[in-house]
Amino acid sequence: MLKRFILLMLSVGGCFGCGAEGAEPTEQDTFDIVHGNGHDYVFVQTPQTWSTARTKCGQYVGHLATIGDSGENDFIRDQAQQLFWGAWWIGRNDMTTENSWVWDKNELLQYDNWAPGEPNNWNEEDCATLDASNNGLWNDLNCNTSLNFVCERDSGAAPPYKTVAFSAANTNTATQNYSVIYFSGYASTVVTVGTCGVPGASNTGDTYLRIFDPTNTYEIMHADDACGGVGTNISFVPPVSGNFALRAGCWGTGSCSGTIAVRSPG
Repeated sequence: MLKRFILLMLSVGGCFGCGAEGAEPTEQDTFDIVHGNGHDYVFVQTPQTWSTARTKCGQYVGHLATIGDSGENDFIRDQAQQLFWGAWWIGRNDMTTENSWVWDKNELLQYDNWAPGEPNNWNEEDCATLDASNNGLWNDLNCNTSLNFVCERDSGAAPPYKTVAFSAANTNTATQNYSVIYFSGYASTVVTVGTCGVPGASNTGDTYLRIFDPTNTYEIMHADDACGGVGTNISFVPPVSGNFALRAGCWGTGSCSGTIAVRSPG
């Protein structure tokens, strides 16, 4: 059976929790939000040049990803592999001074993971990538290349989250015998729900989630496996404000349980 991360094409406006947290992804942006290592990471699967990616990260959540140690590098690599096996822009660059590599926002240099022989500036290459298909090794590329990119935000700037436990069996992928959980969402603000990838989330067995409109009448989207396993994670922008219905169930006719975490400005 086909298993994948949920990838969403969203048409939105407004701001991510408003204030300094910035604007939302545009309708051209396909992205996935994952929590880990004390940060929120946004994996944007709409190729852009490095400078455009940097600008968009500033609008969405903070900055292009800065990587402080091997654990964080492995986490980003593992998440990226589930979305696209290839190069992703990160925040390292030597645009100001050749061979003087710095992180976006001038964060301290604590860790390197360059591939052998890199960076080599073979083609006026001033911006760094993380290669999800090559053990997360870094390479320098020309900054005008269009690639997917990883944004990062400290969790202290993230919307609050709440959790609720559930258990279910024989739900036929959340179409029968499912649990119904309501959560608030505001138009044009990102909401993330899941049994993985959000603080407090957990799963036992293969969970399956479906999100319905505030009347619990029509389905907005559904998702199956994510976070490298059989958990579920969905990020979406509510088309209207209201209390949305989440139908929590299990893949197929088996049983499952877990804790659903909801991260929302509401």
